[in-house]
Amino acid sequence: MSEIRSQTQSEALGIRYRLGGILERTLDGGIYLTEDGALAKLRRADSDEAEALLSRWSDISRLSHPHLAQLFEAGHCEIAGERFVYAVMERAEESLAGVLNERPLSPDETREMLDPALDALSYIHANGYVHSGIQPSNILALGDTLKLSSDTLVRIGEMPEPRNRGLYDAPEMDAGRLSPASDIWSLGVTTLQSLTQRLAIGEEAFRDLPEPFADIVRHSLKQNPAERWTTGQITARLHRPVPQPAERRLEARPQAPVRPTVPKWPLALGATALVGIAVFIFSHRSRPVPPPAAPPVVEQAEQAGQAAPRPLPPPPRAPAASPAVVERRADPTRGDAWFVVVATYGPRTAAEKRAREISRRWPQFKAEVFQPRGVTQHLVVIGSGLSQPAADALRKRARAAGLPRDVFIKKFPG
Repeated sequence: MSEIRSQTQSEALGIRYRLGGILERTLDGGIYLTEDGALAKLRRADSDEAEALLSRWSDISRLSHPHLAQLFEAGHCEIAGERFVYAVMERAEESLAGVLNERPLSPDETREMLDPALDALSYIHANGYVHSGIQPSNILALGDTLKLSSDTLVRIGEMPEPRNRGLYDAPEMDAGRLSPASDIWSLGVTTLQSLTQRLAIGEEAFRDLPEPFADIVRHSLKQNPAERWTTGQITARLHRPVPQPAERRLEARPQAPVRPTVPKWPLALGATALVGIAVFIFSHRSRPVPPPAAPPVVEQAEQAGQAAPRPLPPPPRAPAASPAVVERRADPTRGDAWFVVVATYGPRTAAEKRAREISRRWPQFKAEVFQPRGVTQHLVVIGSGLSQPAADALRKRARAAGLPRDVFIKKFPG
């Protein structure tokens, strides 16, 4: 692989992606960054297994879901005289594995993790796939969005690439059978590990878990796949209200409102991160509590004998406007210009959602959706049509303000 590594700056994948730095070398390929910030996986195309993997990657690239990492493109390429199959996909900024190396999740954080994971799994299963790789390292954060990795998906009934069964893998994998229920087993193990930092599947391991997680893990780790809960049943249990005893309701006293918290996946990428995965921590930021409503204005009676004072109705509140998303198209009258790119997406709707999130959290930056000419991806940019020094300065300000560390600048033709 030394020849590949020495030629990465000049080698292209397809017509749109060029290899950058290497993240991992394997016996038959490697994992690279591309020059525009995506992730590329390469495998030598000298076996039937490689061609089967390419076919699977090509199928996966047709899937699109807000909580599933986008696989942009798959194909053949030649580097240093050797042929490879490759896949280009979204690069994760963080993974759940990083935080679990430091501490377990709180119940609220676990709920925030399970909701999008279940949503993505429901979509995967409905389209005839099994994820086959649910574990903390494959639960990713891209900006403020949690996503499942996508390169391990296989058709229901098929088997993933040969590997030794681990604790995340369902027992039926030994018999060569995978189904949506196999993902539920893996999700149950991941949920248990998220709350305890322990990798164990015995009943004693989850006996002391808080509800509803004890119930969810118990029904996810059934030996018989037919007895495991579905994603829909887990979602329903996750959000079922827990009734309070009547005695406690009678004795309950009014309390001051509690400030709600929002879990956040802060950026903690290192320069030598593997597949964009690094140690990160979950932090919470408080949402501002709205100020108490002003007391009603009372009309005072000016003369004796008038009717009792009446409170004036409060003025109607104007609805809060959501941040607008600007879509910028390439301008053929403008020459080459530099852009500050925050993220890349296949579907336009996903890019618009990310642009709105940036506008809400960082109103000082004007987030736009941009699609360069001849490129199928939609880019979320915070600066466009800039000189290179201006784009680089804006990128540094964005990182200092808390935007992802992999914000990059790129020149596109007008």
